[in-house]
Amino acid sequence: MAAWLAARLIAGDLHAQRLVPEGFEDVTIESETSRHVQIKSRGEHLGLFPMGTASSHIVNAWLRHRERGRKSESLTVVFERGIEGETGISRFDTSLSNSLSQDSPLRLSISATALKRGLKEGETQELLEGTTVYGASWAAVEKDSRTLLGATFERLQPAALNYLARELRLVAAEIAMLNAPTAYTHRQSLDRSELTRRCQHFIEQVDLDALEAAVTLGLCSPLSHAEPMHDERFYEGVATQPGHVAAGLVVPRADLIGEAVTGIQETSSVILTGPSGVGKSALLWSVPQALPGVLWFRVNRLSPADVPEILRLCRSHRVSDANPIGLLIDAAGTGLFEGWSVLREEVAATPGLFSISTSRHEDLISLGDLSGCTTIGVTLDEDAAEAIFNGLRDRNATDSPYWREAYEQAGGLTLEFTHMLTRGQRLSSVVTEQIRRRVAERRNVELNLLSLTATADQWSASIPVNRAAEACGVSQLELREPIARLAEEHLLIERNGTISGVHQLRSIAISNAIHDQPPPTLEHTINRLLPALEPEQIKRFIPNALRDEPELDQLFHDAALDERNGAVELTAYLRGLRLFDFYERALNWNSIAQQRGVPPAHEPIAQLFAITGAAVPDFFPDEVGRAVSDMTAAPEAARGSTVISAAGAQRFAEALATTDDLRVATELLFELGRGETEIASECQSRFSTPSPLLEAVQRATVEQVADLVVTANSIDPSLAQTFVVSSGGEAALMAKIRDYDPWISELRIVDSADGPVAYARSLHFSDAVHGDPHDRVIALGRLLLRCFPRTTHVDVKLVLPGGHDYQIGEHQLGSTNLRREYDHSELEVAWNRERMRVTNAVLGATDTERLAAALPLLDTTAQLTTILGNTFAAADVRSVDTNQLADQINSLDDQAKQIGPRLNSRERVINIDGDKESGSVITDPLSGLVTDLTGNIFPRLTTLDNPAAIAAHLSDQVIAKSLRRAQEEPWHLLGYDTFPESLKSIESDLHNILAVVAALAADSSANVGLIRAARAGGHQGALRRSAEAARRLTRRQLQARKTQLEQVGKDLGQQFRVLMPKDDQYQLVSERLVAVDVSSLIDWSYALEEISTAIQDAGLPGEKFTIVPIRNGKPVAPLAMSLISSLLPAGDLGQWTSSLAEAHETPLTDALDAAIASLQVASGVLALPEAHRSHGIVDQVVENAKHEFIQSRQILEQSSRDAITEQIAQLLDSLNDALLDEEAGESAGGDIASQLLQMMTQGHQTELTVAVSVARLMALEWDIDRETAEQFFEID
Repeated sequence: MAAWLAARLIAGDLHAQRLVPEGFEDVTIESETSRHVQIKSRGEHLGLFPMGTASSHIVNAWLRHRERGRKSESLTVVFERGIEGETGISRFDTSLSNSLSQDSPLRLSISATALKRGLKEGETQELLEGTTVYGASWAAVEKDSRTLLGATFERLQPAALNYLARELRLVAAEIAMLNAPTAYTHRQSLDRSELTRRCQHFIEQVDLDALEAAVTLGLCSPLSHAEPMHDERFYEGVATQPGHVAAGLVVPRADLIGEAVTGIQETSSVILTGPSGVGKSALLWSVPQALPGVLWFRVNRLSPADVPEILRLCRSHRVSDANPIGLLIDAAGTGLFEGWSVLREEVAATPGLFSISTSRHEDLISLGDLSGCTTIGVTLDEDAAEAIFNGLRDRNATDSPYWREAYEQAGGLTLEFTHMLTRGQRLSSVVTEQIRRRVAERRNVELNLLSLTATADQWSASIPVNRAAEACGVSQLELREPIARLAEEHLLIERNGTISGVHQLRSIAISNAIHDQPPPTLEHTINRLLPALEPEQIKRFIPNALRDEPELDQLFHDAALDERNGAVELTAYLRGLRLFDFYERALNWNSIAQQRGVPPAHEPIAQLFAITGAAVPDFFPDEVGRAVSDMTAAPEAARGSTVISAAGAQRFAEALATTDDLRVATELLFELGRGETEIASECQSRFSTPSPLLEAVQRATVEQVADLVVTANSIDPSLAQTFVVSSGGEAALMAKIRDYDPWISELRIVDSADGPVAYARSLHFSDAVHGDPHDRVIALGRLLLRCFPRTTHVDVKLVLPGGHDYQIGEHQLGSTNLRREYDHSELEVAWNRERMRVTNAVLGATDTERLAAALPLLDTTAQLTTILGNTFAAADVRSVDTNQLADQINSLDDQAKQIGPRLNSRERVINIDGDKESGSVITDPLSGLVTDLTGNIFPRLTTLDNPAAIAAHLSDQVIAKSLRRAQEEPWHLLGYDTFPESLKSIESDLHNILAVVAALAADSSANVGLIRAARAGGHQGALRRSAEAARRLTRRQLQARKTQLEQVGKDLGQQFRVLMPKDDQYQLVSERLVAVDVSSLIDWSYALEEISTAIQDAGLPGEKFTIVPIRNGKPVAPLAMSLISSLLPAGDLGQWTSSLAEAHETPLTDALDAAIASLQVASGVLALPEAHRSHGIVDQVVENAKHEFIQSRQILEQSSRDAITEQIAQLLDSLNDALLDEEAGESAGGDIASQLLQMMTQGHQTELTVAVSVARLMALEWDIDRETAEQFFEID
């Protein structure tokens, strides 16, 4: 602005004597009526000054001006770009009182601001009369300056006028700096003569040819942010230009700009580097805005011969530390900038001259020695991602509700991020240029490798380095440098000997760029690629490739038939083709579901029923059942069957026969499918002679044989029987099974009216040794069904030593009659999971889409929950339109069912990998929460039938599971720190509803009091008041129940401490803890039966008790008992642990328990027939038991010696002697184990078990207080 005033003064356009630049914002124009000018700057991207901001600036400027005490001066406030909503500020010399009308928004705003600042009405009027406000853009001011100077210095070329205007800015800045510390009376000024002299001196001294040469030759151009480029497609991906920065489109990167400024100061040369499209150019053009005092030139080309002209230009501008010049070079190191290293050396040697350049990773090597440069890596960060998204959304260039999911999937790549939001063309154009350069430079190995890697990666596969080298026709050593270059350029990744793409979108762009202008064709590349893929990769590659390019099916068909393919490769091709066949079927099923009116939320369960063939339960809507019937009847493509037919049964029989890997053979048989009788016949014929497979069957484990037989049985039972015979027949298999599980005491096949039955009995004497009883019999039952294909079901039971059933009370453990139709092989289960993942690829929606769709529904749900909660609590519907409310609930239910399942992978990917959970897409948490409320809780609140069941469902399902899962959704993708307020509101209301319903479940007569509390205020607070009353009531009821139970103790002469659950935790089975203070554990052993009987007599329906003795103020956890219908060991204190004092430490008891358990195991083994005891597994169990017994005895030996420890030691010694008698055959084998297990399961006591129980009490008393322990026992 000072330079413009100077130009006006020189040209005679400003009637003044002199200018006095005084600082950053102040200029004084001295004349007969002097003027004080204050300048307010504003960035281009911020637009016009808001009215309120401008008013504050004007009032503040007036107050500051008034403090100067120069009453003869008027005030002019200049606003860069002007003020919003005000057009009357275009004249430099007209006061506000004359330029603004009485009803001008700016005038009213100034008056209001002045009033707030304490100015009186007369002072405000003085401000308006003595102040001029002028609005102009820098572009307009610069243009006017050049025009005025051109009229004065007519011989100057237009380009030189720019430099003269800059010289005036430097002169004004110089005087302002000198005046900053100087009193006004000693200030320096610029009159017209001085300004003209300085201009003339500049013209005489400056080499005008040098000023223009570099520019006219096209080497450089002055950088200007004065011409904004408002490009509507900027965020869809275009090459960033300075005008984009001027238009405010470029995201400020303050941290990186700060690094660049620091780098300039330290090294004079800064390089911004990163992969293509990451935002290097945007940062380059943004740096000049942070250094406005620098003269910036954009270097357009730079050969070594161009460097002298550029230096001549800089010297003509008198470059120095006080007059810095910056050179901006975009894409340094490429063909147009081969002189970069020469220029860098000159820059380093020239004070005040510096350069900022951009360079891709792969171009850095061409720049030479970078030791004297500052290198700054540029990547996409969250702030930039959010700003890009906001820019796209403001221009309606994206349909995505939020940016974070795309950002997380982009991996720091700006091109991929923008592409995911817009599907723009920038990614393609950048990658195409990278490929074009390699073609031009004949970098054929890189192109070959990229064609293979990108094609594999775009369809979910990766390539081993050794196979990639072979496919490219080079050695692994020769491939090392191309891999390094491509990795540097972010075109591929090599990790642990495997090559993959950087990002699927980038790989797609690379593959398209290579194959859009063949050679090579896509088909040619795939033919080269397939032999390079591991079989597991082929399985993933085929369905994803066919999804995008279905016309490739013949190529894959032919590749599958390649004679070089063995069993492993054939399996992979068949599975890949079957997966795509099912993908097409899933698409068809989706159409069927839509036609049948199945909402998206129910489609996954419908497809699950269709996949598994399970019957649809009656409680599902009719349309689901009809859709499933249509789905199962719909035809399926048969690409896999076509390959099987084309290859022929003999080919597969030979492939099977020649493999010696049973897992491979089993997987290939599974892919051949059901009903392939021709293959079964051919296999039986081929297997009539020795083969690697049959030899492998004979040496295989029983589990491997079982998998092979059950898979063969699904093709043809006679084929399965062939494998049984090959393994030596049923007798040989039984021997293998006994060897696999030496605890089996009986094993045979028996006939029954329902067909042959696999009958087995197995010894069980320790859960620690054998595992969970139920899991054990199920595993054995499955093994038997799979090994013996002619059986229809099994009869498997566990038996305890002594021949007793494993039974606790009346409950039978360890027994199964598993039928064949309910046994599904691991391959069947895996196939079902893979198909569910394919279903997910068809039905799934991204998290951002799901959450954005659910958000308004959750708002509505929160509102309806509050309305219904208040209405329910007050039993008053007068404040609501019930018909409208029912319509709202129904509408919400319908909308919630439109939310599909969560996509378990990236878009465009048929993902068949993952754990068991990743395949589960049955219930979407968001849809599930809303529909559980609309279809279950809301209707049941109107009738309140069975409030206990409602409370249990609310507590255990809706709040604990559905709501919690909804809250755990990735809400950060929509910008939430935790989860939306609507979910917090729903949670609060549901807890309040639960409190009321739970109180009614406990006492229906409480209804009147709860309604009265609800109506004791405004309707909006009805639920809250009722819930508070319900909680008070529940606390009173719990206290009353606690008192009752404590009274039971008093009646027994015992002191009970009763703990109840928290009042916000509803339990259908109400749990109570009864802690009993005892003076000794002997008293506890005598009192326990009496205590349990009394508590059981006083118990209410649905109560469960944990009873634990308290000694010396601490619980004795090992003696805790559980009481429902019978008294059983509790195992631990569970949820009550934190409510009690820390339990006693019991090292002696723990050692005794471990010793008894070891003796039980060693004795239990002796219940086996003697021939079985030499088995390796049995021998190891015995060895471990004896080792643990010795360790426990050592702990006992290390304990303080007294009567109790001596007694315990004697007991263990006597038990060990009894074990030796069992081993010697002098007593029944397994007798010790039998007695101990009968005590634990049936409560049967013997002299041995009583002795063990007493010893355990001794050990516990000793652990609690060894000083007094002996007095409780009569010890000889």
